[in-house]
Amino acid sequence: MARATSAELSEISNISMPLEQEDYGGTFRGTIDEFALCHPDDCLCLAYYRESNPIGLVLLKVPPASPEWVQHAQVSMHGLKVAPKIQGTGLGKHIFEESLKLAASRFPDAKELVLAVDATNVRAKAIYLALDPLDSGPVFRGRMGMEHRMRFDITVYRNRAVTV
Repeated sequence: MARATSAELSEISNISMPLEQEDYGGTFRGTIDEFALCHPDDCLCLAYYRESNPIGLVLLKVPPASPEWVQHAQVSMHGLKVAPKIQGTGLGKHIFEESLKLAASRFPDAKELVLAVDATNVRAKAIYLALDPLDSGPVFRGRMGMEHRMRFDITVYRNRAVTV
């Protein structure tokens, strides 16, 4: 895993998402800007490429960089994004699985990965539910509308090889 260059970050930040996806998950640029504000010990930003083309991005955080509802031994996932031209190909599931492995490796004291997902985002929920969350939580009113908070055991991913 290598640190992204400023040219690569610029290229990734220029990927645009459908407005309804940006409303909930934000933009690629917003995720990169959010990462720039994090202390390096508290955040990990993962960029995904296919044949040197940027196609995905996810931001992982631990407290104190995480939202207030995230507990001490948890990693929070923010805005898993897949370029629109790649959506529906299974890449989102692959990125999520790799994110679980990388969270377990990068944050060894963490026991769980937590996330909030838009309650109406059927495709995203299907990805997460297929990977057996510890808790898919009830629907509640979150910062952007109705959402689920889900928790995943990352200790089972500690010694698994990353395939990105």
